Amino acid sequence: MKGGRPHLLPLVVLVALTWAVYAGCLGHDFLSNWDDDRYVTANAAVKAFTPENLWLAFTRVFVGTYAPLQIVSYMVDHALWGMRAGGFLLTNILLHTLNGLLFYRLLFTMGRTRVGAFAGGFVFLLHPVQVESVAWISQRKNVLAMTLFLVAFLLYWRYREGGWREGRGFYAGSLVSFVAALLTKSVTVILPPVLLLHDLCFVPPARRGRWLLNKLPYAAAAGIVALVTLWSQGVEHGGGRTSWHGGSPLATFWTMLPVLVRYLGMLFWPSGLSAIYGPPVRTAPDAAVAGAALVLALMAAVGVWLFRRQRPAFFWYALFWIGFLPVSQIVPLITLMNDRYLYFPMLGAAALVGMLADGAWELTRSGRRRALACFGLLPLLALPYLSHGRTDVWRDAVTLWQDATAKTPGSKSAWIGLAEALHGQGRLDEAQAAYGRAIAIDPRYREALNNLGVLLTEKGDPVGGRQYLLTVVRHYPGYPDGFLNLGNTFFATGDWTQAEAAYRRALELRPDAVQARNMLGKVFLRTGRLDVARDTFRAVAAAGGETADLLYDQGCVEARAGHPVEAVAFLEQALARGFRDRETISRDSDLESLRGLPQFRNLMQRYFAERSRP
Repeated sequence: MKGGRPHLLPLVVLVALTWAVYAGCLGHDFLSNWDDDRYVTANAAVKAFTPENLWLAFTRVFVGTYAPLQIVSYMVDHALWGMRAGGFLLTNILLHTLNGLLFYRLLFTMGRTRVGAFAGGFVFLLHPVQVESVAWISQRKNVLAMTLFLVAFLLYWRYREGGWREGRGFYAGSLVSFVAALLTKSVTVILPPVLLLHDLCFVPPARRGRWLLNKLPYAAAAGIVALVTLWSQGVEHGGGRTSWHGGSPLATFWTMLPVLVRYLGMLFWPSGLSAIYGPPVRTAPDAAVAGAALVLALMAAVGVWLFRRQRPAFFWYALFWIGFLPVSQIVPLITLMNDRYLYFPMLGAAALVGMLADGAWELTRSGRRRALACFGLLPLLALPYLSHGRTDVWRDAVTLWQDATAKTPGSKSAWIGLAEALHGQGRLDEAQAAYGRAIAIDPRYREALNNLGVLLTEKGDPVGGRQYLLTVVRHYPGYPDGFLNLGNTFFATGDWTQAEAAYRRALELRPDAVQARNMLGKVFLRTGRLDVARDTFRAVAAAGGETADLLYDQGCVEARAGHPVEAVAFLEQALARGFRDRETISRDSDLESLRGLPQFRNLMQRYFAERSRP
């Protein structure tokens, strides 16, 4: 944009409004049970900017997604902010703001006035459906991919304006930016058809040249990433690829027609937004499918009319629909519908609003008419207010899932999300009730049954928890966590034989299950099989499971085996690693042989003397 001063005011207003909406997110927390844990808080690869972690970012799949630049961006955040969630969210907000400014630049470059570019940027930045992509740390991939996508598009525009001789550098920059976008989120595979559409709508036929040939590098990169995504989205990698909804491609097609129409409705009336939606799966056409098909046929007719009469408008109209292609269940995904799926289509919708604003501004040259036109745009002013309210929902996992269960009370996923969040905060009675709601919806819901069994054991009712865990292993005999947690209920009641059998079965199903092996070692300790207990605990330590609790248990083994020097050494290591359960140490019969030893008394004095003083 040459002569940037006229654009200063609209850009400042867009930035100010965006920050007024999203600044409150800086006080939010990580979502403890919705991907933030797997991407960030429990992901050692993001907690140090090292060559080893960079290698992991580019060679591993995280949460079913190959998105190395997303992981690298988290490394940068961690280097700057540590584990403060507000720092990670600050990056999301900055990227979203930058996307709005780049979009303003794109709209103005492609023929909009400042009014139209401002209106388009306003809708893109401040529409409530965008909140999920900004206020959720795990959606870094969405906002960062959009930044790179827009840069690639703008550079391609510059290349097209200057021709090959003058624009080769812009073309190369566009291609590099596109590859970076693909390495952030695969949804950016839509760029090649978008560029074809751009040339069709904006470039005169005489200037198109080899307009298909120059898209081949983009198409090749997109094709490679599409194949990688199909692989990484497999269930074995934690991805969301699934079988056809309703059992067939046709049933999935019937299901998606009302979903697409619902997306249209969300643009105009963004109420009832939720982290979880439960659109019904339709195995045959019904009234909703017929109505949706009629609406979409009308939309197609509008597209044909725009193609014939108004190519620039057709470009943005088509971009809106192209943006849905990666998430339209061509490849079936577990989730049918999400707010974040509108982040890329919003480019087309917001640009059309910008065109309408331009048209209204040009048609109403008198002050009175312009006042009426501004009055007609007043509903847009509700967008920042609605978005600000929506950001509060994303404060933490409990607030998110409380909202989701209120919006979709028939969703078992929403109820278990709330239950897990409450469970993590120690609100066990509330969590128990939420698990119960999930099980009422699906009596064989494996995760809810398993977690409720664990919760009851934690509450001191292992017999009650055992009933749920027996149901789990009966219906899911290949589920190792079910046997591990079932074993814990037997361990809590001193039924060593049943506990050992359950732990052994868990290890048969998952030989690298460190926790099951550790609990098996505890059974050996309790039953006096000290040699095998020692070997088992050593195997746990060798597998990376050495903790303060494990060191304490190793000390107990050596104390019972009559090796006081080794026992005290293990206890000292356990205390140095943070073991501070003085009551257990004082009452544990395994340590009886140590209590009269000076080394043991000195150890207790050293670590617990401060607590003993009045």
